[in-house]
Amino acid sequence: MKIRIQIYTIFFASVFLFSCKKESSAPAFNDIPVVQSYLQAGSPASVSISKLVAMDPNAQYLPVNINALNVTITCNNISYPMSSTSSSSDSSYYINSSLIISDSTNYTLQFNYNGTAVTAFTNPPSKPKSCTQSATVISIAQRNAGGTVTTTTGLPALQPDPVTLTWANPDHSYYLVAVQNVEANPELINLADASQPARLFRSEPTQDISSLVNPRQFHYYGTHKLTIYHILPDYAALYKAQSNSSQNLTTSASSVTNGLGIFTGVNSTALYINVTKQ
Repeated sequence: MKIRIQIYTIFFASVFLFSCKKESSAPAFNDIPVVQSYLQAGSPASVSISKLVAMDPNAQYLPVNINALNVTITCNNISYPMSSTSSSSDSSYYINSSLIISDSTNYTLQFNYNGTAVTAFTNPPSKPKSCTQSATVISIAQRNAGGTVTTTTGLPALQPDPVTLTWANPDHSYYLVAVQNVEANPELINLADASQPARLFRSEPTQDISSLVNPRQFHYYGTHKLTIYHILPDYAALYKAQSNSSQNLTTSASSVTNGLGIFTGVNSTALYINVTKQ
């Protein structure tokens, strides 16, 4: 399934590709669609719709063309048709570039799946406010291929303090932080690590006013984007259940009716930090 907003390329392309494509064995297979949409304030509206895949090879599927659904997203009493940009037989990515998402606006998704109306709704949260960071530069010693820690000065290596990110949260809503190296060809901090670690990592959802970024979480030198996301409770619930099966996507936190998945809104503020050699 494709995901196109930065939050999933950062933490949702890796985090929220949920196991919704499979379900555990059940007496009868219910062929219903799986919705995946994170409406990012300031970005075009998009939604991924997939077919649920049964574990039973004899399961009967409905004759539905996933790429030809009449998908609309409605806001302010105007319905915007969504166009499919995919040719896959089991999933399709729909977008309308003229519909730019705004915060504090109600959005309703609707389409028919074999004659059954599938609906969902969301209201993207406000942009994170009063965001601060305790450091804009941190220095980390490099570890060579032999495992030896070296510094540019020859002095003993010192572990930098964690970076504290803060934001205003008077209503105790949910936030999370994603950190991504934005260099084209970043240099590894640990040269002995041949696994090519991911260039991004993230925190768990929190209702606090701050988050700590541990220097040990950085794998590369260079500029990193620190994105503070304001998210909704359904997003936080899905994050916490990400290791579970698609059966858990039917929780009350999801607004999707006659389907599985998530249709939610997000908003973000970006900060930057530079990781240099010690």
